[in-house]
Amino acid sequence: MIENAGFPDLRVGHGTGMGHEDSVWPSFTDIMTVVVMIFLMALVIILIRNVDLVQQLRETMQSERQVAELARTKEAQRQALETELSETRASLSATREQLAAARAQREDTLEQKATLEQRVNALLGTVGDLESQRDRLTAENAALAEERSTLAQSIENLEGALAESADQRERLEQAVSGLEAMRERLSGQLAEALGTVGTLQTAQAESEQARTELAARIDELNQRLAQMSDANVELTGQRGSLRTQVEELAAQLNRVQNARAAIEQVNENLREELANVRSEYALSTEQLALIQDELLQRERELADRRAELDEAEQQVLALKGDYVSLEEKYNELVRPARSPVGRYVVDVRFTQSSGIKLYQIREPGQENYDSVSLEQLRARLDAIKAEQTNNLYTRIIIPDDSGLSYNEAWTFTNSILESYDYYHQ
Repeated sequence: MIENAGFPDLRVGHGTGMGHEDSVWPSFTDIMTVVVMIFLMALVIILIRNVDLVQQLRETMQSERQVAELARTKEAQRQALETELSETRASLSATREQLAAARAQREDTLEQKATLEQRVNALLGTVGDLESQRDRLTAENAALAEERSTLAQSIENLEGALAESADQRERLEQAVSGLEAMRERLSGQLAEALGTVGTLQTAQAESEQARTELAARIDELNQRLAQMSDANVELTGQRGSLRTQVEELAAQLNRVQNARAAIEQVNENLREELANVRSEYALSTEQLALIQDELLQRERELADRRAELDEAEQQVLALKGDYVSLEEKYNELVRPARSPVGRYVVDVRFTQSSGIKLYQIREPGQENYDSVSLEQLRARLDAIKAEQTNNLYTRIIIPDDSGLSYNEAWTFTNSILESYDYYHQ
């Protein structure tokens, strides 16, 4: 048996003439094996990481698609809410216009009501004046009736005196002359009284004065008749003349009766006018009641409109709240990415050495970091935030060899960003 079968023996200590020399091939093989194993392990790690990255990418794309779909949905809802809000605003404007028209109509109705009340008050005053005039005319009519009775009594007394005054003719002639003058005055006064009665409403003072004068004249006539009764003996021869005078007095009495009829006609006209005024007043009262009913109806409609307006305003407020909430959510969804462009960038470096936490800060324009404590760091960030309102960009730098745990680094980063970074305000 050939020991090496024509092949060189690469093992250590088995080659001819090489018993005391080392071969390089075993070491090379071991090194290459280690290299290949390292390459394979790195390849496996890369493949696993690639799979993870692909999975993360798919999840990110799925999230982006969901966010886009949600954004489209929110946009559609926002547009629907805007449309509904526009319709509600239009309805609210129409309701406000109707309310303004109702208020204007109510003011017009109130003005009409005040005008009607003034007219009613004026009519009531007119009614009172007419009633007072009617009372005055009734009293004057009664006075004229009494005067007529007095004249009739006087005529009867004269007729009796004529029967007994045959022997007083001469004295009666003198008295007759006075009576004729008195008759003329009475005729003039009666004419004035008739004219006064015809113009009673416009010349009431003159009528009262004429009535007073007529009463005085009648008293005077009564006195004269008393004198004639004393001298009835002298009046016997003048009986015929006295009868003539009696006829004239009867004619005057007829004229007085005609005047009374005229006064009664005036009273009747006044009664008709009073009835017309009362009917007009009743009609105005009915119109006022109708207007008041209509006003109450308008006030009820106005109250209903106000209730609808309040309800619409509540709905508008609710829609505004929903819209604001939806807009905030939408802004959160479509909010741009955090970027240092145009911001005041402050670098914050956080490390740990031998269990001691080290904080460093660097503002724009500085080349080196300033080592500070946590309180000093927050104080400087507060001052910078006060100067750079909503413009501070805090860049957290945590080196790979910081010596911090993941939780410590994450807690510090979130605390600084939420307290000072513009994106989280």
